[in-house]
Amino acid sequence: MDLQQQQASPQRVAIAERRIIALALRKQGGSYRQIAEQMRRMEGISPKYSEAQAHNDVRGALRELITRMDEAAEEVRRLELERLDELLSAYWHRAKTDPQAAQLVLSIMGKLEVLRGLPTDKRHVELSGKDGGALVWKVVYDTTEDDSPSQSEPPSAPEGIHSE
Repeated sequence: MDLQQQQASPQRVAIAERRIIALALRKQGGSYRQIAEQMRRMEGISPKYSEAQAHNDVRGALRELITRMDEAAEEVRRLELERLDELLSAYWHRAKTDPQAAQLVLSIMGKLEVLRGLPTDKRHVELSGKDGGALVWKVVYDTTEDDSPSQSEPPSAPEGIHSE
C-alpha cells in the first residue's frame, strides 16, 4: 500500500472526522468529560471513548491545523520572496544611477532580509581581541526588542587598523 492510500484509509478518515467533531465540541465550550459523553452516544464511536481520548483528539486536530497553517504561511513566504526577487532584479541596474531606484532596491533588500529570517538593521561595529590576541572587526547583530540608541558609541580603530 502506498503512502497516499495509507493516508486516506477508512480508519484514518474516521479518526480525522472524530477529531474534527471533538474540536468542534471543544470550541462550543465543552469539557473533555462532556465531549467524551457526547461522542460515546454517536454512531461509530466506541462506548469506551474516554476523556483522555477526547483530549487526544482535540490536540490532534489542533496539531493538524497548526501544520496546515505553517504550510500555508511557508507558501505565502515563498511567493513573496519570488516577487521581491523579481522586483530586485528589475531595479538593480537602475539603482546605480537613479536615487529613487536605489532607495527602492534598499527597501526590497530589507524586506528580503526579514522574510529570510536574517538580522535586520540593528547592527553595530565591535572591536575585540580574544585572549589579548589580534584585534578584529566584526558586525554584531542586536536582537533585543529595544530600538533606543545605544548609550555608548563603538570604539574607534587604533592607528594602523582599518575596517572595510
